Amino acid sequence: MSEETIQVQVCPHCKGHHRYRLQVERAKTLITARKGKKGEQPSVIRITSRLMCPLHEKNYQVSFDLQDTSADRIRAVSVLGPARED
Repeated sequence: MSEETIQVQVCPHCKGHHRYRLQVERAKTLITARKGKKGEQPSVIRITSRLMCPLHEKNYQVSFDLQDTSADRIRAVSVLGPARED
């Protein structure tokens, strides 16, 4: 499992932007040179989830895209919470 982040540009509750941490489970697959596509372009997987505005503590639904390849398939995604602002 890996940790990734997404950015919400306009929160429907506070109109601000927020970053969220995701836990992404990916199935690693070994691809042989003959079987795999050389220079394969990643496909985009659309995920819809409910997030919480950290300022108003209200939920909202958002869709975001994650990249997926034949060697690195997305199996599950869960929201860990807001990312720390550095």
